[in-house]
Amino acid sequence: MSQNSPLHSAVVFSVLLPALALAAACEDSNTGRTPPSVSPAPPSSPGPSEQPAAGQPTPPQPTAKPQSYRGHGDRVLRIKDGGEIWLAAITHSGSSNFIVDTVQPGGEDGEGLVNAIGRYKGTMLFNIEQGSTTQALKIKADGAWTVKLKPLAEARRWAATKVTGKGDDVLALDPPSSGLATAKLRHTGESNFIVDAYTRDGDTENMVNEIGAYDGEVQLPEGAFLFTVHADGRWTMTK
Repeated sequence: MSQNSPLHSAVVFSVLLPALALAAACEDSNTGRTPPSVSPAPPSSPGPSEQPAAGQPTPPQPTAKPQSYRGHGDRVLRIKDGGEIWLAAITHSGSSNFIVDTVQPGGEDGEGLVNAIGRYKGTMLFNIEQGSTTQALKIKADGAWTVKLKPLAEARRWAATKVTGKGDDVLALDPPSSGLATAKLRHTGESNFIVDAYTRDGDTENMVNEIGAYDGEVQLPEGAFLFTVHADGRWTMTK
């Protein structure tokens, strides 16, 4: 994932933080239910909203509804609400190349989300940069796949001291880091192990970028509230 400019990220994160704080609980992103259909159901129409009283802060706007897709083989998957920041929970059951890239409204290639061989299960983040819009996901696969798009407010919580996982994931630290905070990170895979942190000031910091097994302690950036993990094996993060 590319690093964002501080100005763009700061604006985006000022919107994300209230949404994450209001999400009291969320399901583990690796245990989602099987999507029921090929095409997403039409989003429900929002009801009338009440105006806040004078002097009261405006509540954050509701995020778009989750979308679920499933298919087999290569597909250009057109999505709704392409301007939202999305978590993409993705699976693949084939045995050959599995590649998922975003496609911009003009047809240009966007972000590379997945590039794996064989079976895959993980959660990725896209549209994090301000103004990003994704019109479709371009999928190259030899087997069956599923894609579930979820709002960022449904990111997996890192609230307990220790969080564990396998493969790609996105974590929301609850509460955000402060002071001299550290975490012990371990990875038992054979390929890339990359952990990036996003802070309330709009900065992105790479904490780990290694290949294969890893065991070390790193400092959490001040105000870090969101982490992306790219891994092929099992990992643990302990505050």
